Amino acid sequence: MTKAKYIMVLLFVSLLLLIIPNISNAAVTVKRTVESSVAMKFSLSGLTLNEDHQYEYGFSATKAGDVKKWYQVTDLSSATATIPLRLSDNDMKSVFDATDTGYVTIRDVTDSNKTVVEPTALDFKIPYLQVTNFTVLTNGYQFKGGGEDEVSVPSRSRNSCKMYYQYQKITDTNIINKYKEIKSKNGSVLDMQSMLSSKAPNSRMECMEVV
Repeated sequence: MTKAKYIMVLLFVSLLLLIIPNISNAAVTVKRTVESSVAMKFSLSGLTLNEDHQYEYGFSATKAGDVKKWYQVTDLSSATATIPLRLSDNDMKSVFDATDTGYVTIRDVTDSNKTVVEPTALDFKIPYLQVTNFTVLTNGYQFKGGGEDEVSVPSRSRNSCKMYYQYQKITDTNIINKYKEIKSKNGSVLDMQSMLSSKAPNSRMECMEVV
């Protein structure tokens, strides 16, 4: 083998070694579980992790943003990592407040803080049925959050935003029948969450400010 060919092969192998770590985590998939109006977790799969290593994760409001605080990954396998978002943590909440789509980065503490998961998009939007402390709003209850019969939005506060509510009439018989079925069986209305729109109505119905 000539010297030129040897150098070309060496360069190709070096380039391949640089690309492999990125390829191994290229097909990262994210599964979200909303646990409450102030907590959710994200399970990332398709990873290549060493279970003998220690890993940390951090959130940022943009893909190019800096992670302000790192947290230890405590739930992982060789191919998955599950990370929680807790709005009781002020640093996590500051990212949550800034955007509907946040980003998570995971680094290998054991291997010189090497980034093993580049900033990956996460859906921070809380489904409508889980926004408040009630999944079903009882007539007569008020949006205040100071008592057991008052409705609050735990992920928000009067200090950070004004709350509004809006009625929307549902005419879809599939949704209506599903609700009747759930009610007759004393089931959970969360079972019909996938049937509801995830976007706020854009009609000109008047929004009433909660004071």
